[in-house]
Amino acid sequence: MVFPPFSPLPGSLRWLQRTGVVSSMMMIATLGEMAFTPIAQALDRAAVSAVDRMIDRSEIEFRSASSLVDTGLRAYERGEFVTAIEVWQQALTTPLSAEDVAIVQSNLAAAYQAIGQPERAALAWGDAISYHETQSDSDLVVAQLLIEQAQAFDTLGQHQRAIEILERAIALAGRASDAETLAAANGALGNAQWAAGDYEKAIQAHRASLEIARETENVLFSAIAYNNLGNVYESQVQRFRYQLSVAEAEGEIADAERFQSNLTRSIASAIDSAQRSVAVSQQIGGIVEARALLNLNRILALRLDNPDDATLTRTHLAEIEANRDRAIALLEREPASRNKAFALINAATDENNRLDLQRQALILRDAVSVSREIGDRRAESFALGSLGSVYERNRAYDEAMALTQQAQIAAQEVDATDSLYRWQWQAGRIRLAIGDNSSAIESYRAAIHSLQSIRGDIVAANKDIQFDFRDTVEPVYRELISQLLSAEVEPAQKQANLREVLEVLELLKIAELQNFFGDDCVDVAQSIVETDGQLTDRHAAAVYSIILGDRTELIVRLADGSLLQRTVNLSQAELETQVDEFRRLLEKRGTNEYLTYAQSLYRSLFEPIAADLKAADPQTLVFIQDGVLRKSPWRLCITAAVS
Repeated sequence: MVFPPFSPLPGSLRWLQRTGVVSSMMMIATLGEMAFTPIAQALDRAAVSAVDRMIDRSEIEFRSASSLVDTGLRAYERGEFVTAIEVWQQALTTPLSAEDVAIVQSNLAAAYQAIGQPERAALAWGDAISYHETQSDSDLVVAQLLIEQAQAFDTLGQHQRAIEILERAIALAGRASDAETLAAANGALGNAQWAAGDYEKAIQAHRASLEIARETENVLFSAIAYNNLGNVYESQVQRFRYQLSVAEAEGEIADAERFQSNLTRSIASAIDSAQRSVAVSQQIGGIVEARALLNLNRILALRLDNPDDATLTRTHLAEIEANRDRAIALLEREPASRNKAFALINAATDENNRLDLQRQALILRDAVSVSREIGDRRAESFALGSLGSVYERNRAYDEAMALTQQAQIAAQEVDATDSLYRWQWQAGRIRLAIGDNSSAIESYRAAIHSLQSIRGDIVAANKDIQFDFRDTVEPVYRELISQLLSAEVEPAQKQANLREVLEVLELLKIAELQNFFGDDCVDVAQSIVETDGQLTDRHAAAVYSIILGDRTELIVRLADGSLLQRTVNLSQAELETQVDEFRRLLEKRGTNEYLTYAQSLYRSLFEPIAADLKAADPQTLVFIQDGVLRKSPWRLCITAAVS
């Protein structure tokens, strides 16, 4: 589970002074996605008296606007963000100066961000920035507003735009010599670079933020910076782990050793950063400590995949459970907020916490209530969908589907595509479980369509909740492929299904490349150039392998565009064992022991299509392999079998 990143924006509630009166227009400052209640300065008594003596109509209208802004502030402080927005929007219809309009826009932006509407937040902050840029000595205010706007763009997936804005904010904060704003800008920059997949630069930015926080003895910023570093190192772990699996599958020993070394180092750095965040956050308590504990739990689980021994596993699991219980106790005392909602979701859905389904459901219902109380439909979508998942695992499919559909509606209302695809996928699984296969396929198609719309921003979009490519993205593609290949349909529809399978397979390969390289601009050229579904080489045939959990599928594409499907009853585990042994024996010089496995692989994966290829008589044969088969030299297998 990736938590909403801590990206601090220091600030205070500002009371703008005018000649003879005090305006109660104010600027609400937030700390990244964590909203901190601003502390208002007391009204000057003499100024209040001056206001009371004013009786002309314009001043009465001004006081009305002031009252509206005060009312909105009180609603904001109670976590009633939707109400605050409505009141502040009403305030904008009253006579206001340009200065006061800019401050109300800042208030609105903070509230929009709090309910998960970053696009509106970015626009509102833009209006406030436009005003303050015209004022002298406004470097600090503009820098702070730029940080907020950049975080909104980052949430929208516009990472490069966010990075450019934050670089300007850093320059302005440096010119204003404000250490806290400079620390905040570097922290937000690190988060944007993390979301863009540039982990090394992200680490540099977060270290810069941490150094400033430590120099200024800012405990909160230090906890946030350590937490951010832990997030980035964890993402590095996921990348190195995936790269290691690819290198091992393809037999690249040197690359595998390098990735293993990087992986070990990143796990250690992630755990160290998370532990430091917890240690510092204990001085603060509340939701800051709760999130740090849950973050540490997620990172501690990185070691559980490859434990040194059973004792280590038991020790880590005990620590994880203790951290979770402490976090939940802290959250119970917190007021409603987006951070509380997502922290509850993460506490309930952490797969290593061993909570029973009933306890998970209770925590998730609390998350639903919190989300509804603050009017955050994005958080509500995750809470409803996660609760639906609990019912799905309990095989209560009617309740699971009802909750899943509610989660989809909530996600669609706020364009939360990263949430939507999960619940479309979940709906597909539920429909499969009840035997509605055709509807299940439609749900899977919808999920992949949603994934494609955020393809370059999958990691960034999932900051709020657990993300792992192999667990939350790749299965969507493979499960749709499995259903399309197993569907009993007429021959014409079968050809259409096979063409769709190859299209989905290509989308999966592109997603794998993006996850491997961390580059949202990856654009790969297809190894077989096609025109209207036909190979450009009129005498070629292509063989696609697709490894599924319980079987392996072969699809042959002939030069005329026609497609053939052949199923091999060889599970993923069985295939991996055979290929690994084949590669091991192949590397033993001076022996032909590999021939037995080469011939076995030939019989399993070539003989089923041999008659088809003989009839087509291609002059060129291209293998487009999947998974572990990428490290199998097929020419050698064929030669060994023939000889």
